[in-house]
This record gives sequence, C-alpha cells and structure tokens, in this order.
Amino acid sequence: HRGQIRKTVDGGNSFKTIFSESISNEDASFVSPYTVSKENPNLIIAAHETIWRSTDGGDHWTHPDADTFRFRLKHIVFSPSDPAIVFACDCAQLYKSEDTGMSWARISVEGMPRGCISNIAINPRDPNHVVVINRRK
Repeated sequence: HRGQIRKTVDGGNSFKTIFSESISNEDASFVSPYTVSKENPNLIIAAHETIWRSTDGGDHWTHPDADTFRFRLKHIVFSPSDPAIVFACDCAQLYKSEDTGMSWARISVEGMPRGCISNIAINPRDPNHVVVINRRK
C-alpha cells in the first residue's frame, strides 16, 4: 500500500488508513508532508499535489484553496504560539494560512537566494519570526 497516512489510537497495536489514493484521486505514491495540530489533534493537514485538510482525525477530507499551490509541497507546520497560523512551502514559494489551513496566501520570498525551500521553523513565541532552509537547486 503506497501513499497512505495511517494512524493508531492504541499505541501501535493496530493502524487505520486515513489518507490514500482513493481519497485524493491523485497518484498518492508520495503523500508528504503532513502535520497535526497540537491544540486540536483531530485537525490534520496533508499534502500531495496540493493541500488536504481533515477536522475529524482523518475520517473525512476537504480540498481547500486548491489553486493556490504551484508545485508539490515540501513542508507544513503549525505555529506553536498561534494554532490558527500554518506555514507551508514548495520548492520555490512560502505560503501562510491564518485560518487553520482553510485559505492560503503566497508570502514574498524576495531577497532569498535562488534555491529550493525545504523546511520551515517558526519562533515558538512569535509566529511572525520564521526561518526557512533554502538549498541550492
């Protein structure tokens, strides 16, 4: 079974598939990244070709703001200090949501050297302070 997100609620004794090709109707051979809200563990944001969002622990998924993203996403992270703020990146662009992933805006990456954004870290006290890993292509 490729391209699945599976979860356990019994310490690993059993797992349930909560995201797969059958949900996304995409070639889900690579479902990554994903993140789970620390404030609300039923809120999951996953990505493949675009963003997928679940508010019930993965039983149902929606496809919010699907046209915002240009490339496969590399990283998604909730702000530690503001659970409504989520950042995501693809290789060329940084995105921000201020409503737990329902809508997204592109963030200017002007001034960063050319390369691929591969990781995001958010200051635990201030969601306006963001560090990205930018590697050369």
